[in-house]
Amino acid sequence: MRAAESDYPEAHGGCQCGAVRFVISAGPALASLCHCRMCQRASGNAFVALYEVPATRICWAGATPREWASSNISTRGFCAS
Repeated sequence: MRAAESDYPEAHGGCQCGAVRFVISAGPALASLCHCRMCQRASGNAFVALYEVPATRICWAGATPREWASSNISTRGFCAS
């Protein structure tokens, strides 16, 4: 189920080793939880939290994540380190 789109503050994050870092500028976003089998396999969990923003609002610092086509409808970013 998807939450209504609303304004969120600036967000910072990255991978555990620190090679991939990002900043998402403040503004509207769509937060949701997905329980589909594809997300369960990708995360190793019963669900995955998703945060949807336009790519133009993401600034990558350090390494850019590598991408893997996990299905014919989805690509997933990951830290190659």
